Amino acid sequence: IANQTIGASKPNENIEWWITDVHGKVVHDGAVTDMAVLTDEIWMERTAPGLYLLWIKGNSRLQVEQFAVIR
Repeated sequence: IANQTIGASKPNENIEWWITDVHGKVVHDGAVTDMAVLTDEIWMERTAPGLYLLWIKGNSRLQVEQFAVIR
């Protein structure tokens, strides 16, 4: 998701990402300086079922994607 959402980053640009529940609580987060090292898989096996938001900040943009965890 992240690689497709932000696209190519500038060299040494900090890309921040975090996942929140619908109440705004951060459940996962991270940062990289090279989008090539950011994988498109995040293990959420201990995360409760529900709606979540993936926030990605980079390239002077902030993008949000909604997804659901279903068990």
